Amino acid sequence: MSISNSGKLPNVLFYEADVFNIGVTSKNNASRSSEQQSILGILSTDKEKNYPPVPQVKIINDYTVLSLKKNIEQCCVLSYDALLNTDAEKCFNTLNEEIQVNNKKIDHEENNHRLLWLNIIIGNIKNNITGIIME
Repeated sequence: MSISNSGKLPNVLFYEADVFNIGVTSKNNASRSSEQQSILGILSTDKEKNYPPVPQVKIINDYTVLSLKKNIEQCCVLSYDALLNTDAEKCFNTLNEEIQVNNKKIDHEENNHRLLWLNIIIGNIKNNITGIIME
């Protein structure tokens, strides 16, 4: 796996995307708190559920529908021949006119679910960053 330093991921037929948070949660606030940073993770593959050759991670300063759409448009070559797999995040539905969006809830107990590689990479990122913060 290599990290892409180019602006866009390669023009492929399958993308996986999800937004995750890194940081400390507030004691009295169960929702997204100001102490957490929203991150957009995107993988590109030539086959669905395939090992991704190029992941991309972007910090989202303003987590709104428009900013999420803008960030994905900056990272991906969008075409209606391609498929974007997501995990029931409503913000991704704004891309329906530019790319096919499979935005259904994922059963994470399933062995080979649609966002398996993205979840593995996000988990590794979170564990490494948490390890740095804790030291």
